[in-house]
Amino acid sequence: MLACFYMILCLLAGLMFCHLCLPGIFKYTEEGFMGAKKISVPSVFIVFPASLLCGTLLMAWPTYFLAYAMGGVADPLLYADYIVMGTAVLFIIITALMTRKKLGRNLSGIFAGTGGAELVVLMFSLTIAILLMVLSFYFLKGNYNIGISVFSDFSTHIDMIRSFSNGDNFPTTYSHFAGEDIKYHFMFQFFVGNLEHMGMRLDMAFNFPSILFFVSTCMLLYTLTVKLFTKKAVGVLAVFLFLFRSSQSFFDFVAKIPGSFSDIYKTLERNTEFIGSTANENWGLYNLNVYANQRHLALGLTMLLLAVLILMQNVFDAVKRIYKDGDNDKIPYFSVLVEMYLNKEGWAIRKPVRAAAVGLIIGMCAFFNGACVIACLLVLFFLAFIADRRLEYLLAAVTAVGLSFAQSKFFIDSNAFSFRWEPGYLAEVKTFFGSVRFIETLLGISVILVFASALILGAIYRWILFAFTTPIIFAMCFQLTTDTAVNHKYIMMGCMLLTMFIAAFVYYIYSKKELFKKMIALVLIVLLTVTGVYDLSVFIKRNSPANGGSMKFAVDDPVTKWVMENSNARDIWLTDWYSLNNVVFGGAMLYYGWPYYAWSAGYDTDYRAAQVKAMYEADSQDVLRELCTENNIRFIIVDNAVRTSENFRVNEKVIASTYGCVYSEGEGEWAFRIYDTKAMAR
Repeated sequence: MLACFYMILCLLAGLMFCHLCLPGIFKYTEEGFMGAKKISVPSVFIVFPASLLCGTLLMAWPTYFLAYAMGGVADPLLYADYIVMGTAVLFIIITALMTRKKLGRNLSGIFAGTGGAELVVLMFSLTIAILLMVLSFYFLKGNYNIGISVFSDFSTHIDMIRSFSNGDNFPTTYSHFAGEDIKYHFMFQFFVGNLEHMGMRLDMAFNFPSILFFVSTCMLLYTLTVKLFTKKAVGVLAVFLFLFRSSQSFFDFVAKIPGSFSDIYKTLERNTEFIGSTANENWGLYNLNVYANQRHLALGLTMLLLAVLILMQNVFDAVKRIYKDGDNDKIPYFSVLVEMYLNKEGWAIRKPVRAAAVGLIIGMCAFFNGACVIACLLVLFFLAFIADRRLEYLLAAVTAVGLSFAQSKFFIDSNAFSFRWEPGYLAEVKTFFGSVRFIETLLGISVILVFASALILGAIYRWILFAFTTPIIFAMCFQLTTDTAVNHKYIMMGCMLLTMFIAAFVYYIYSKKELFKKMIALVLIVLLTVTGVYDLSVFIKRNSPANGGSMKFAVDDPVTKWVMENSNARDIWLTDWYSLNNVVFGGAMLYYGWPYYAWSAGYDTDYRAAQVKAMYEADSQDVLRELCTENNIRFIIVDNAVRTSENFRVNEKVIASTYGCVYSEGEGEWAFRIYDTKAMAR
């Protein structure tokens, strides 16, 4: 109940923030960006996502820092929650009372304009969201079930969540590389952990906000598309194209299946592996599985779309000011440049509160999803070139970068990332033409349609299209981390933005009177979405309980219960290279978990791998004590994975003679034992 109340306060506090700092959004969906045509999108399609996002950020950060400040007391998170919720209640009540007339005007008719298009977007996105989140993580008959397609990343997610819900991870360290700074954007896991801490069951605490933000992303994508192109059908199609990606992969996969049509159908029906023609695409890097696997991504996309939606109006204000008569050809190109860059209106700040609020929203997302912050700033940077009041963009960017920098300094001891020129991304041949071939194979026919849409659009829309492409260009040219594959998020963000233009082009063809053009448009929709639709079918089969597609973790598992009841986030565990098991599910802070997670986040994994080997192979009590003290080890696990490890040969006799065994089950090679470095051996 307390967790539900917290979520309601998030929504209401966010609503009041929007009412005070972003009042324009309550009337923002009445007309297109050019203002010439009413679009009648219900304002709830921007107000709800904005309120949810802003409220989550405004509630989560104070809760975190208050708990951090009270880290020495018992259950600091509970005290922080009460303080923040009490403050939020006062803020909501005072704001509502002091601005009740204006608030009433803003909220009046918030659902006006709701029609079939909005209901389709809402119900379809909600169905997909529930399917993705619940099928990949659910509770049934005393077991938490984690889908096969997501269990890898869930290792760090669950461990981080439990480090807050059951532990006291302040100052915060990374659960798979405990004892050092936190380079991973962990705040969504903190938010979920806080919900579990307040009594919400783990699967519900993780699924509920994930579903809400996924639906919010679709609502904002629909709204931005309709604002740009003034057609609700284009907005619906853009959401559909976003959900079901375009790729050449399906056709390549089918082409490699030998035999008749019946053989092809049976192969497609039985396949439970993600398909892909490019490197690592079969991980599910670009399909809907990502949103189930990386739950914090939808929150970042909500932020990106909201920021673009709010500041995009400046671009069209410039168009309306410069091209007053609507005829672009009557104004020389040089005069356009003069009006754009030498006119006061091109630089003036008219709405500083709005610009600062947008920057605040972007900046506060840095440790929710840093990649989305970078992509958002990229897009806004290029939009600012053709916008009026571009200093508002600068104010938003300075605020966002300042906040991001402050967070990085607070959480990270070294550099947050290493920016470097790294062309080619995952292309086999890392040249310009090799990269083009990679993009063509990965994105399929959508590449052609993006260029086709540019041909039928005006110069301003072409520049917007280019700005929306910049995350993909960034992914193909630069690298911020040691793991190249993480750039896939930038490609997905760019593709999401470009679906608006692809949808507009397909609708343009369909709107023609000729039947064959309508047929072409329908064929294009099939070609654009067939890979994504098949990806979803694979996701369902891969995670289906009928196919044994989940890992089960009993809520009353004795190992998990022991870890939760006898350790906290300050206790560091020496283990084998764990990924996801009952120890991790209990929230144990691993000295050295599966190395990919820490390596991809930028930690020095080689040193710790050597330390793990040295501790497990220690040939004397003195050496073991010295190493455990040096590395702040509290618990040591010796199990079958440790005994059969290829990375070291455990000297179990030294461990058993040095420290007390505080938990034991099983016999022989399968014996599972926990040794406490604060307990003497008997």
